[in-house]
Amino acid sequence: MEPDFSSLYSQLNLSPDCTLEELQHAYRRRVGELHPDRGGDAAAQGDAQQQLAGLIQQYKTAVQFHRAHGRLPGSPRGSGATGAAAETGPRLADRTRRTSSPAPDADESGNATRNGWLAALLIALALYLLLSGVDRKTGMPAGDSARQENADASAAAGPRYAQLQLGMDAEAVLQVQGTPTRMSTYVWEYGPSWVRFEKGKLVEWHSSPLYRLKAAQPQSEAP
Repeated sequence: MEPDFSSLYSQLNLSPDCTLEELQHAYRRRVGELHPDRGGDAAAQGDAQQQLAGLIQQYKTAVQFHRAHGRLPGSPRGSGATGAAAETGPRLADRTRRTSSPAPDADESGNATRNGWLAALLIALALYLLLSGVDRKTGMPAGDSARQENADASAAAGPRYAQLQLGMDAEAVLQVQGTPTRMSTYVWEYGPSWVRFEKGKLVEWHSSPLYRLKAAQPQSEAP
């Protein structure tokens, strides 16, 4: 004979066929209502403590009953099995659909095979180009392509100088000598050394032994 939990359901405003989740939610709410911290007079607190103790005991017993029988006490027999069947039904239907799906026809298998061969061919071609050092953009060997790019960049940047020369522009002087320590409109200073421009062209320089410029002679020779 099942124990009588009518008082438990009555306190929680539930029916015996409720779910375990509904029981747990209502139980937590009722415990909060009966907790001594809510205040009230001594008589009310004493009555609340008695109700709380009885509620806790009945709740624990109901949970243990659920673990043993798969349903709450007082609920219709077989409700636990029904719930399990409802839960597993979609999974069973999904398995049925997967197992009953038609196998791919011959055309689909042939397309898959051709796609596999094409992918393998493309991979092999990429490996060949990588190992042979061929630039895929230009079709040239990788070394020749790199040298050609460097040559194009050098041509675009203009001629490169090793030493200062009369008539050089400011950009060429920067390539040879680097950034000056001090700069004005016409004269750039490199410590005690200097270079002078007129109309944007190098016309004169002075190279001090304390800071030698990259020039063939310490002083420029006027043309």
